[in-house]
Amino acid sequence: LVVRNFRKKLTLPVFFAVVLLAVTGFSIFSQFYLNPLQTEYSGKTAEITAVLVDEPENYRGSSFYTLKTKSINGEGKSLKLMLGTNREIRCEVGDTLKFTAELESADYGKYLADKVYLSAYTYEDIDTEKAEHRPFYYYIVKLRQSIRHTIYLNLEPDVADFSAAVLLGDSIKNSENYEALRRAGLTHIVVVSGLHLSVITMFYAKTLGRCIKNKYLNVFIAVLIVLFFLFITGFGKSSIRAAIMLFVLLASKLFKRKGDSLNSLGFAAILLCLYNPFIAGDVGVLLSFSATFGIVVFSPPLYEFLSKRLKPVYQSSHKLLNKSLRFILDLIAVTLTASMCTLPVNVLFFGRVSLVQIFSNLIVVPMVQFFMLSVAVCVPVAALAIPFVTDFFALVANAVGKVILYVAKLFASLPMAYVKADYDFVLLWILAVILLFSAAYLLSRNGRGLHLICVLMSVLILISGSLAHIISSQNKVTVYVTPAKQGQGIILSSKDGNVLLNSAYNSNTELYVEDILKDIYTENQLMVCSTEN
Repeated sequence: LVVRNFRKKLTLPVFFAVVLLAVTGFSIFSQFYLNPLQTEYSGKTAEITAVLVDEPENYRGSSFYTLKTKSINGEGKSLKLMLGTNREIRCEVGDTLKFTAELESADYGKYLADKVYLSAYTYEDIDTEKAEHRPFYYYIVKLRQSIRHTIYLNLEPDVADFSAAVLLGDSIKNSENYEALRRAGLTHIVVVSGLHLSVITMFYAKTLGRCIKNKYLNVFIAVLIVLFFLFITGFGKSSIRAAIMLFVLLASKLFKRKGDSLNSLGFAAILLCLYNPFIAGDVGVLLSFSATFGIVVFSPPLYEFLSKRLKPVYQSSHKLLNKSLRFILDLIAVTLTASMCTLPVNVLFFGRVSLVQIFSNLIVVPMVQFFMLSVAVCVPVAALAIPFVTDFFALVANAVGKVILYVAKLFASLPMAYVKADYDFVLLWILAVILLFSAAYLLSRNGRGLHLICVLMSVLILISGSLAHIISSQNKVTVYVTPAKQGQGIILSSKDGNVLLNSAYNSNTELYVEDILKDIYTENQLMVCSTEN
């Protein structure tokens, strides 16, 4: 933003200096704050007084509440705590909760990324005290609940569930739809991020933004829209990353400086990590940053390469066809580069890879943008009680939402659509892609002349490996043994289905069994033999 030609002269020194600073800050924060805090309270029963700071989340019959403590054992202490309980608590944001529970260290990456360092679970009753003065976020939550209610009232259940995830950042309740999205490589569309913010801001720029000639007022309104969207979606880390980059872009327009997406991405990373070093452990953040990095760095040259090959088509085609071809090429470049750059994160953290995500995204992403706008218009129109207009946009949203979910299920049902990364051919494919593009870069200037050959060869390796795996596993039975402290689940899986032979009841075992069955994605034929407990 300030220094010209900064990247050309100081890229590597600044990069390593930032890495060193980040590692140092992370170590200091862990050793002198987090570890002593968790050591002091972990494994101890305490009387806690805390304030509810956000909506509860429901999972497996339990509710989880994000709290800000007022006191622990009578001592004033302000820190975030995740409380789980099987009891229904009638409370709202700003209310005070009093309870006794055993505290544990929160080591789940998402909790640490949200600055939640302790957790507790209680089966006891919890006393609540209504707040005399509600915080500002209480009214945001009420608005979010009102929008959610309007969505479920006007759209069909599955589409409403999907809409709430896309617009509000909710979790998808329909497990079948979520699994289809996951296997098709489409879960990013239900994680509020740059895609969603770009749709909202682009819609403003193409409508009201054109009527406002004052650039300062235009930027001010755009910032307010983004902040409102962040409030409504609960300030997800991926959406904050996108908002910071957007704010830098808007600032560059105001001060007549050239915007730089790569520096904006680094600026967003620095701000987020200064706020909380553990945010780098959140998988969603890593996926968001790696996808954005791929789009910023590799998408433009790939688009240029593809455009040059189709230049004769552009020159001889109609204007509308020209625009359509450019849009498709840009979508291909963005989807391919984002998918390739998120591949290492998916392999390292999930051990699974969607082999159809490039193709599914090419079809679904354009529809998601249209779907978001139709739902975004339907909600306020419904609130204003305009029946015919509401019905029209609800009809459009239902139709597009059903098509998106159908496409996701179609791709998810394809053979080898979603495979474990520990299959030999997947690791071989990843290694082959790295070697091919490295060789292309060395043999040709920037590897431009060999990019297409490398892509085709990598696709052939992937397809041949998939076919070889399918053929070799036709008559094979795989045995899965779930790890748990008590009991175990033994699953036999083949092309004809899956059988659960034995399982002692234990919540951990149940989770492992469910994860395995989701990965296999074939018809389940279950025979359960449990112990008396």
